[in-house]
Parts: sequence; structure tokens; C-alpha cells
Amino acid sequence: MIKDEFEHLMSLFREGAAGKKVDLHKVFEESLAFFEHLKKELQEGTPEERKEVLQMMSTMHKEIVEESKKLLKNSGMSEEQLVTFAENPANFTPEQWEAFQESKNEIHKAGMDLAKVAKRVLPPHEHKEHSVQEIKEKGPKKTKQIGKSGWMRT
Repeated sequence: MIKDEFEHLMSLFREGAAGKKVDLHKVFEESLAFFEHLKKELQEGTPEERKEVLQMMSTMHKEIVEESKKLLKNSGMSEEQLVTFAENPANFTPEQWEAFQESKNEIHKAGMDLAKVAKRVLPPHEHKEHSVQEIKEKGPKKTKQIGKSGWMRT
């Protein structure tokens, strides 16, 4: 069930990145429902189910970053130009802007709740940032810039 939800949601992201028309409201609603399902699995699942949820979350993040890059390339805009466009209410009807802001806030809150649950239910060694050896090999972890709008850069 959760794998099917995951695949469906990722297909919506891929379609949007490929330039196909996607109902953003549907994507936001399904994302919220999926995050709630993940949270429940983390709270109530077996250690194996929790591990599977974490793998899905990691895969989802990687794929969203990849699809975002494709979307930028297809749009012909830089990341900053797209963020500037998305942050400007003049580019949307008042109804679109309000719905967009509400959805963005709800998804952000759901993501933060999911992260809190993951941190609480996982053993400490499973949510460490990086080992000392990994940092020596790869260098320090690069953090993503988050603008005043709250958008995380790819």
C-alpha cells in the first residue's frame, strides 16, 4: 500500500518535471496524506518497516531534487528566477496565491512533524549527521540555502 502511494506520488512529480499538466492541489493533498502515512508507519511499524520508510524518504528526496533540476532546465529559468517568480503574488490570482501559501505551509509542517517523529523513534546511530570518517573522505556536508520564503534550494 505505502509503496503504491510512493510510486504514484513520484509519478506525479516526474510528469510535472516533464512538462505535463499536473493538478498541483492534488499533488499537495496526496503529499500530505503520504507524509501522514509515513509518520504513522514510523510510530507504529516494526524496525524493518521503519527502515523501509526511511529508504523511501531518502529516495523521494533524491528524486525530487533530480526532477526539480529537470524542471529548471525545461523552464529555461535559473533556480533564483523560478524562486523569485514563485514568491511574487502578482504572478497568481489571489485565490491561487492563498491556496499555494496554505499548501506550502501545510507541507512544511507535515515534513517537520515527520522529521521529529523519525528522530524520536529511531535509534541514535540511525539519525547521526555523518561519521567522522565520512566527513574526512567527502568533506563537510554542504547545507542548502533557504531563502526568506522558506524554499529550500536544490
